[in-house]
Amino acid sequence: MFSSRYKEPVRLIALDLDRTTLTSDGHLSEANKQAIMLAVIKGIHVCIASGRAFDTLPEEVVSIPGIEYAITSNGAAVYEIADKKCLNSYVLKPSSVDKIISNTIDYPVTYEAFIRGKAYASKEYMDDPVKFGATPKAIEYVRSTRTLKEDITGFIYEHKYELDSIDIVLDDDELKRRIIEELYRVDDDIYITSSVKQLIEISYKDAGKKSGVKLLSERLGIARENIAAFGDADNDCDMIEYAGAGIAMGNACESLKAAADYVTLSNDEDGLAYAFYNILGIGYFVDENQRKASQSTSYFEFQKGHYTTCWCENSINICTWLWDEYEMSGLIRQVIKDFDYYGITEVTKKQWNRLVELSKATSAKAEPILTEAASWAEECFKENEVFTIIGM
Repeated sequence: MFSSRYKEPVRLIALDLDRTTLTSDGHLSEANKQAIMLAVIKGIHVCIASGRAFDTLPEEVVSIPGIEYAITSNGAAVYEIADKKCLNSYVLKPSSVDKIISNTIDYPVTYEAFIRGKAYASKEYMDDPVKFGATPKAIEYVRSTRTLKEDITGFIYEHKYELDSIDIVLDDDELKRRIIEELYRVDDDIYITSSVKQLIEISYKDAGKKSGVKLLSERLGIARENIAAFGDADNDCDMIEYAGAGIAMGNACESLKAAADYVTLSNDEDGLAYAFYNILGIGYFVDENQRKASQSTSYFEFQKGHYTTCWCENSINICTWLWDEYEMSGLIRQVIKDFDYYGITEVTKKQWNRLVELSKATSAKAEPILTEAASWAEECFKENEVFTIIGM
């Protein structure tokens, strides 16, 4: 699948959501959640990079402590998640809106509109998304994340000075190709991409996920070679090419795989977590042959059976224990035993406090173990804010 790990230290990771970070049924797997948490504990910035509007981002992802930023609407708007502050936005030119509608209104299409983090769709699309090419699995997503507008075309014209982006929705591959060619021919001020076959996603020419990643990297003082990006579709291509480590999912389209530096497992095989551990070096290295020999259905299951924690360069992850449903009491002692067994002797106070912060926010069940840990942790920290693990 790939020959070696990425050799540069990663300081920023940009994650596409649908069919990348999320499974095909739209959920965040425990393995991917754990991998993201571990990256945050290590001090790596993790951001969302999605075609979704801000208000439609899944709570199970944006609620992970430490994910600070969201690149939305394919780079048309970048937000600080905590306070919903928009750091940068591009809006379509009114002349572009006029050209988009006038050149497509007579075709069998409908539209979606994105304005200040909200998504709007036509009644006919909300009533029957499959008619316009959406999969049956996407019906609930469409209906739960869009605000219905009886006259979507009129709504778009009414708000043409404030549109982050417009989606043209259609179920015809040849018509899709023709519309894209036609729009580029009549307007130089637009950026067109597509995340799924039924969408033509249009925003201002300077948008794109790459522009969002570039904005954040400059804000955080991070070089390109220290950026990793994950995706599955054409709308991820500019971001994948820009990042030092561009990683395509196993289920990605062929054009994205060709543009990527690495191809990981699919979104339904914990491909994100696999790449975190095995490509980026964030965590415990899992050999694929070992995993297959164990007959585990996922890398996360293999890790839980083979060795529960994940390691890289003396950074720690105790999150598996903190999220465990069983045997919470006494697990700190087991952590110390494993530290001792694997020769991990020093942990910084900053690492410990960050872990405590993340764990408390993640699981109420972590409280008992953290209370137990606090007493001995304070005794262990020295003036240089490093404590030594003593085997038991």
